[in-house]
Order: sequence, then structure tokens, then C-alpha cells
Amino acid sequence: MRARSILHIDMGAFFAAIEILDHPSLSGRPVIVGGTPEGHGVVSTADYEARRFGVRSAMPAATARRLCPDGVFLMPRHDRYVAVSRVIFNLLREESPAVEPVSIDEAFIDLTGTERRLGDPVECARRIKARIRKETGLTCSAGRAGWRTIGDLQAAGEARLARILGREAARWVLPLALGIDDRPVVGEGEGPKSIGHETTFAVFLSDPEAVETALLNLAEAVGRRLRGEGMKARTVTLKVRDETFRTQTRARTLAEPTDIGLEIFRAARDLLRERIDLAGRRVRLLGQSVRGMKGSRVTSSRLEGGGWEQLSLLPDGRERQEDLARAVDAIKDRLGEEAIRPARLLRGADRRRGRAT
Repeated sequence: MRARSILHIDMGAFFAAIEILDHPSLSGRPVIVGGTPEGHGVVSTADYEARRFGVRSAMPAATARRLCPDGVFLMPRHDRYVAVSRVIFNLLREESPAVEPVSIDEAFIDLTGTERRLGDPVECARRIKARIRKETGLTCSAGRAGWRTIGDLQAAGEARLARILGREAARWVLPLALGIDDRPVVGEGEGPKSIGHETTFAVFLSDPEAVETALLNLAEAVGRRLRGEGMKARTVTLKVRDETFRTQTRARTLAEPTDIGLEIFRAARDLLRERIDLAGRRVRLLGQSVRGMKGSRVTSSRLEGGGWEQLSLLPDGRERQEDLARAVDAIKDRLGEEAIRPARLLRGADRRRGRAT
């Protein structure tokens, strides 16, 4: 079998690098994109000068200001970043049709079988770096750091792994490379199980109400699958990708396990409102999932087999909700998914039809 040649392209400190490119007077200064000098908002990107002070992306601006009081705080210019990203990705696709975007500034390229046309993969990587520098004025990293075996990872050591992969990744990659893994063995049928749905929008969402309506739609689908498998979940995970390809994932543990779509939606909505920073950017992808263990009592973020919960002797609002949800499932099984829907989803459909006309 032919060995695969996969190239990883990563634009370093992308947003900050573009700002320095457009404003040369910023060169050599700690540049922080996102947040304000007053400490409001969240850091999107920090250049390497700012990182020396400990500033990192997703850090509260107030923390960044404390760590780097002389930092230059700039508001993001997403249209500019997206325009540069398009130039880079178009260039990559000229090299190979097999390009997998990871984010707005990062991609994998499959060069397997292109040696006759493009040359040696290492030379191809050098050519791509030179083309990106010539056409955008920006630098990038390209390769796999020369590591081909587990032994290479062992020999690299944590310090070098951290420089290339990041500190957190290095902390779990190195022990695994050394054969150290203290995770428990889980029997078949008891392992982690994830149920989720996500959707990518052809027209990006900018209206908060439209985003929340889409969340409700996903939550209803997740709840229906939970009930179909006789499961309940305690942790809800929300995934949001904006128009710049920035992806944010947040999770929340519920007070009680549930298979009710409305409860899943409320948790996801709270995460969206409280812990997702869109800063005016439109939403291109939404995802919701529940993840955990099957067939055991609920602890942490585990799914629970439906028969394990403690039942009340008297019917309450939750039991009525569960009975209603099962009745709705029966109607949908018989008449189709569109036979009955939450009123909010019907209103959303009416609004979309109204815009179309």
C-alpha cells in the first residue's frame, strides 16, 4: 500500500499577522485582535510578541490587559480575514483538489500520488509556503515536524511537542506515546455514546432569534433520538462555527438527566447567550450533542439507560412532559416528521416563506 503524504498548513497568528501586514508600524509590538483596551470582550488572536506575555486566544480581554498592559488591542476585521483566507485556499486547491479546511487559517492537503505532477512532498511544501508569502505577504508553517513513528514522538520530548502542538496537546500526546494511559477499560455496550445533530447554513444566520430557532430544531431531533434508544442525557454540548470558520464548543451539565428536546434546547440556548462570543459575526454551522455512558447510573456527562432513574410516586410536570413527548413521537412515526412541531418552529418556517416571496 502506498504511504500517504498529508501536508498540514497553518497560518501563524492569522488575524494579527494581517493587521501587522496592513499596518507596518505595528511590527514588533504585542498585537491583540479582539477585546478592547478597557478590558471588554474576548481575545480572538494574539501575535507572537503578545504570546510571550501569556496572552492566548479565547482569553478575556481584561486578563490579556493585565498580562500585557502595553498590548495594542484591535477590533477584528472579519471581511478582510475572509478575503485573505479565500486567496490562500484557492492557492492550495491549485496544488491539490484534496484540501480539507480545519479553520479559516488551517488546512490538510493530501499530496498522495501527486509526485509526478507536483514533485516531492517536501519540495511541494516549500513551494506552497513561498507562494503564500508572495501572494499574500504572510508566512505559514507546513509539514508534520519530521515525526513518522511513535519513537519520534518519544524522542521529541514535551518541550518540543508543546512548541509545535501546544502545551495541552503535548500533555496527553507524550504519555500515550510512552504507553501510559490510565483511562479505565470499558466493556462492550457500556462505552461512550454520543447522540447529536448539526447543520450548516447555505445563508449564514445573523438574527439571534433565527439562531435560537435553529437550536430548537436540533434539540428536538436529539431528544427524539434519545427517546428512540431509551436513553437520557445529563450533559449538553453546543458547537457554533461562524463565518470566519472559528469554531467554539461549550458544554453544560443538567440538574437531572433528560430526553426532552425543550430542556436540551434551554441548556444550549443558555450556552449560546452566556458563553459563545460571536462579536457580530454570522453563524454558518450549529451543532448539538449529548455524550456519555450507556447502561449505568448518571455521573458527570453520561448518558443513562432509561430504566435506572429514580421515579416519583406521584406524577409531576416532568412525567407529563415525557408522556407528551412519547405521544408526539407516535404521531410522527405514523404521519411523518412534519405532522406536529413546536409552534416556534412553525413561526420560523412562516418567516422563511415570507422572505422567499
